[in-house]
Amino acid sequence: MIENSLFEPLSVQPEDLGAFEKKFLRDVAEGVVRAVDASFIDRMTGYGLIVVRNRHIHLTQRGQSFCEAYSTRRPTFAGSSGKGSKPLR
Repeated sequence: MIENSLFEPLSVQPEDLGAFEKKFLRDVAEGVVRAVDASFIDRMTGYGLIVVRNRHIHLTQRGQSFCEAYSTRRPTFAGSSGKGSKPLR
């Protein structure tokens, strides 16, 4: 992880990113190399989530915290399918 002091706090929050962006950040964290569009890299760099050094993509501290937010799961109740239960009548 590379420290990020170049970017100011941005309004982009973890829940604002789509599934593709989330998967991309998790892949970068795991060291998976993916081919992506240059405009996508520019956008993620603009959000302060990644930096490109020596043609390699690295997560910033902000990008790492986004990945941690994606890896935390909300608790589910035993026997729950993830959907809310109906109240008893």
